[in-house]
Amino acid sequence: IIFPSDGVYMIGCSMDSDSVEKLKGLGQGIVIPASKQWITKNFKFKKNYLQKIPGPFVYIFDLKGTSKLKENFRIAIPIHDITKKIQRLGKTIFAVPLNVRNVRSISKKIKDFADITIDDGFLEGESFAVIDLREKIAKIVRNNNI
Repeated sequence: IIFPSDGVYMIGCSMDSDSVEKLKGLGQGIVIPASKQWITKNFKFKKNYLQKIPGPFVYIFDLKGTSKLKENFRIAIPIHDITKKIQRLGKTIFAVPLNVRNVRSISKKIKDFADITIDDGFLEGESFAVIDLREKIAKIVRNNNI
């Protein structure tokens, strides 16, 4: 599915889909969890960071030893209304930002890869700030003003 987020369009699929590996070939992906409980189940972090999402942040957490995930993921919950609708489906989504603000700017090759495209027109929001929380002191990997 191609869908709008806060500042750019993304292409994504359910985390339990075989398409996750294909999407990883398109670039650095993020996980949009079905709930905040999914985050607390799989990752270690200070609880106050959980209060800051949804929002314009992508967090990098350490996996808990009890997590069934095989690798660390960047976690985000965009503010865009489509995110709430996706979360209501109860599925955790793996998504790759396409770095375009308009569906018409997405290549035919990418569009053909998706079964569904949700066009919300030109997106004017900001991109995400990426914050690494794997150390004692949070590190800003990318500021959303860049």
